Amino acid sequence: MAAKGYCDVEDVEALLQRTFTTAQSAQCAKLIERMETFVDEETGRGWLTGAQTDEAHVVNSQNVFLKYAPVATVATVKGRSGLGETE
Repeated sequence: MAAKGYCDVEDVEALLQRTFTTAQSAQCAKLIERMETFVDEETGRGWLTGAQTDEAHVVNSQNVFLKYAPVATVATVKGRSGLGETE
């Protein structure tokens, strides 16, 4: 998964007032990616702008709470009525 853009290696370098080596930059990028996922999971939402697609939910009630909110538009909604259905 690619980094979402919450921050980048240059932001971390500036915060720490250091210049990273190539290996340090690569490791930093991996850590940023992992922490972005952690932040999303801990807060229960994605802190992104732009199009979010293919969000999936198991619906056990009339309400569906979206992971990526607020929502400006919904283009399509797909549903399955039985186990084993793929479309």
